[in-house]
Amino acid sequence: MALVSGSGSVRGRVERLLAWDESKARPIQTRWRYALPPLLATILCTITIYGDVLTQTHRITEWLVR
Repeated sequence: MALVSGSGSVRGRVERLLAWDESKARPIQTRWRYALPPLLATILCTITIYGDVLTQTHRITEWLVR
């Protein structure tokens, strides 16, 4: 049993790979406009609750140390 059935398909793929022209390739588009709002919301929520979380963590560690 062969890994690939037929050497013609492999040969064609190798030829296309060797003929690849990077300048004709489509550029990768970044989608920052979709990632930015959730990122900003996460940062805002973290800033908002950081003090309370720090206070509760301090209380829990003091309780554990006793």
